[in-house]
Amino acid sequence: MPTLDSVIRVTTEIADATSTAPSRFGGALIVTETDRDVLAASGEGKVASYTNLAAVSTAGFGATSQPYLAAAAYFGQNPSPSQVAIARWAKEHAPSEIIGGSHDPVATITATATRLVSGDQPAASTTLTVPSTPAIVGIGGDTNSVSPSTAAGSTAVATIASDLQTAFRGESFDGASDITVTIEGTGAASRFVINVPAGVSIRAGGLTGNLATLLGFVGSDNPRYEAPFTMSVDGTSATVNALLSTATGGTLLDTETLIAGAVQTALRAATPTGFSSLTVTHDATRSRFEISDGTTRGAVRTLTAAIGGLADAMGLSSDEGATVHGGDAGGESAADFLASVAALSYSWYWVFLESSVYGDSADAEDFSAAIENTRKQLLLETNDASVLTISGFEVTDEAAVAARRTAVGSHLRTTGSLDDSPGASPAVVQIAAQNRTRTSIIWSAEADYKAAALAGQFAARDLNRSNTAVTAKFRVLTGRSADTLTPAQVTSLDGQRINYYTEFGGAAILSEGVCTADGQFIETQYWVDWFAQEAQNEIFSLLQTSARVPQTAAGIAQLSDRVEDVCRLGIANGGIAPGTLSQAVTNSVRSTTGNPGFDGQLRTGYLIYVAPVSSLSPANRAAGQVPPIRVWLKGSGAVHLVDLDLTFGG
Repeated sequence: MPTLDSVIRVTTEIADATSTAPSRFGGALIVTETDRDVLAASGEGKVASYTNLAAVSTAGFGATSQPYLAAAAYFGQNPSPSQVAIARWAKEHAPSEIIGGSHDPVATITATATRLVSGDQPAASTTLTVPSTPAIVGIGGDTNSVSPSTAAGSTAVATIASDLQTAFRGESFDGASDITVTIEGTGAASRFVINVPAGVSIRAGGLTGNLATLLGFVGSDNPRYEAPFTMSVDGTSATVNALLSTATGGTLLDTETLIAGAVQTALRAATPTGFSSLTVTHDATRSRFEISDGTTRGAVRTLTAAIGGLADAMGLSSDEGATVHGGDAGGESAADFLASVAALSYSWYWVFLESSVYGDSADAEDFSAAIENTRKQLLLETNDASVLTISGFEVTDEAAVAARRTAVGSHLRTTGSLDDSPGASPAVVQIAAQNRTRTSIIWSAEADYKAAALAGQFAARDLNRSNTAVTAKFRVLTGRSADTLTPAQVTSLDGQRINYYTEFGGAAILSEGVCTADGQFIETQYWVDWFAQEAQNEIFSLLQTSARVPQTAAGIAQLSDRVEDVCRLGIANGGIAPGTLSQAVTNSVRSTTGNPGFDGQLRTGYLIYVAPVSSLSPANRAAGQVPPIRVWLKGSGAVHLVDLDLTFGG
């Protein structure tokens, strides 16, 4: 999906890394998810948005799942944000799957058998001697005997099958007229087969009588009870007959595991390519049947939900709540994930990594690097005690410092973990050392999702309203536990640009509210991203709704007016204010505008400049371009520290 960047290119720069105190247009949090129970690996089902915590739960994220817990922290802020997004990161190979809904009891499943196949006494002979008192009872629950019209004596098996079919069809129960009796197979493999419509019982009352014994339809003769099962792989459909009884005695299968195995065996025997790798299992924890394409990394097959009575009883049909998860070959990078999600949804801004993602140093670093190329911000958490004491090591050699940082990072774990088991975690200090402007790290002693709560504090603010700018420092993270930290630990975290939530004078607040880049506060990048997005939208709206914006001074004035509208919003929401630019930025203004007398004062908080159309090259003019719209903004700043000097005179 094309973005506005293909029409309006925006370049942003935060000069001097000074603090401002704004937020974004309510950009929501997006939580990564690697479990495939709810979301698909690709396509529209890859990302989903929810407007409240109940909707997250209804979608299938359990109360102990990390997406749910992160959403709970996010929605729990005051004011509360209006939307959270959850997206599937398909890093690992995931086969296509059919995830069943609720299934019937085992006895009901086995009762879906619609084929009764004769056992040890097959139809291999060309003729059989029909008993003088033949009888088969029990089809459809009917207790009447049925017999072929053939008199006792040697009779061709085909005639017996035909006459028996006629006898069954003469019965009064529903479905009797659709019963067939045929001979399948050849030679020693040939068998009599009774086929009944779905819903007609072929076992009620049992099959008895001399003819039943002769034809192999009693338990001691090992009859087979089968049910048809139909589905498709890679667009090719196949119907197989699943054996719902044991190989000897015709005893019905009595567990979900045995039934799953019977369906798997039947499917794997199907002729079409792709069926041979299918696996059918029963998940006892979730009480559901599942079918997987059985492929490994780099290969997937397309499955469709099954149909038929057996599929319905097993919950594997769409009518009974089955869902189909598209497979994924695996190997999706962080950059690919961000790009694919951006193509599906524009409503998110903050990215919170599920612990299984953040718990891998390479994954966390990949996301941190990839987020730098977007107008988004990444939130990470850590609760490893090593980061609290790293500053206590007396190391001066840079190589040794790097080695120490690597060692610290090699055993970190995150607040996202639901247990205390250690595992591979990211090198937090290494990430902090990258000076990333779009990555922030929060220390937390327990898994209470402070990073998600911080995102909620920003996302609930509407920057199109007055006085809505917010700074990260001093934020109260509702429902989160304040950590107890010693002065030395605070110094250590500050030195590594890792944020924390602790009590100052008895009040719990977030401190210091910085990203991993030197001197830059979280809200600075947040507000600049809001401004860039808002200006881009305003310019696009002008181009879209105008019959024509001329490539003239008048046309440029129209574009500049739209940007100025956003500047006024920035003043109203508290993000920018009149002030003096630094000498370096002042020199940049002088050079760009050709005004050596510019004194560095932004008396309105902003300055907009566009070079004349005549400065365009012929090629750029022919391409419909205009000179770049240059905007200088003066951040309003946010108070983080107050010096109070008191003099008491005697």
